[in-house]
Amino acid sequence: MPNPFQPPPEAPLLPLEEIPSVYEYWRVRQLYSVFLGYIFFYLVRKNVSMALPAMEVDLKMDKAELGKILSVSEIVYGSRSS
Repeated sequence: MPNPFQPPPEAPLLPLEEIPSVYEYWRVRQLYSVFLGYIFFYLVRKNVSMALPAMEVDLKMDKAELGKILSVSEIVYGSRSS
């Protein structure tokens, strides 16, 4: 049975002439991934206001309770991003 805590074997080193092309390949994909991830995160975070009426009905909460939940989530978000 394989040991999940054992590190993987070392990968072979790339030849020096291949490094710039591989670096460029992954650099661009990393930029796109971070950019798209932030866009999705921002859209989800800002669309809560459109879901509030449905949340009020489904969760049987009044506006004050939902406001408290959203206030706490914004405070936590603000404290983590600074």
